[in-house]
Amino acid sequence: MHLHVRRLALMRPRRLSPAEHKLACLRQIARAELTEAERFILLNCVETYLELADEEERELARLRRQEANQEVAEMEMTWADKIEARGIAKGLDQGLDQGRREGEARMLLGQLEVRFGPLAAETRELVEGADTGTLLRWGERLLSARRLEEVLQA
Repeated sequence: MHLHVRRLALMRPRRLSPAEHKLACLRQIARAELTEAERFILLNCVETYLELADEEERELARLRRQEANQEVAEMEMTWADKIEARGIAKGLDQGLDQGRREGEARMLLGQLEVRFGPLAAETRELVEGADTGTLLRWGERLLSARRLEEVLQA
């Protein structure tokens, strides 16, 4: 019996620091088979109820950087972060599309001026407001058109 009690005592895990405790909770969440919503709720509970002091936060940050804890780092991107990241990516795509369209419009305006001379303000506004497909169509017509009107016809 004495040997059995001693063995149990040896098997008892050491007391975890607050940072190790929080990381252990996060690991369990990362490994569990959960929906995104369930994971989100549990992560928010851990963040709300296992607050750490500054020194403990530094310890947790050090522990997270260890390769064994990579799953925790990947999981911790909250829904808000994901939504923000998607919004940023969408904004970047829209910005790139707008920049591309504006560049195409500027190029077409330059080509039209070389071919037909100075352009009226209405023509400039028409080209600057056109979508990418229209700009490309006008660019193709520019190659064979004899007059500006032939290029910009509907």
